[in-house]
Amino acid sequence: MKPRAESMIDCSAHLSIKLDREKNNFLVNRFVDKHNHPLVMSECAHMLPSQRPLSASQAIEVDLAKQSGIPLKSSYELLGRQVGGRESLGYTKHAQRIILY
Repeated sequence: MKPRAESMIDCSAHLSIKLDREKNNFLVNRFVDKHNHPLVMSECAHMLPSQRPLSASQAIEVDLAKQSGIPLKSSYELLGRQVGGRESLGYTKHAQRIILY
């Protein structure tokens, strides 16, 4: 478990999901959206790793670079240069690491 910022301690926000085996689907059992800490600003949400996934073609390029022996940092730099800068890749180095390992 990752250590959380002091402001996130005792946050009551949560989502509880229950599996209905008879209907073979999931149901929201309980949802509380009250937070005791600030959330990510909407103009910054695109920077979260969960919002910056690799496309299928990017994942193939990353995998080919790995198979060729190109280190993670170097392949991220290379793919960034191909598209005119790392900010144009649409994913983070962390997202690339998750795909590879």
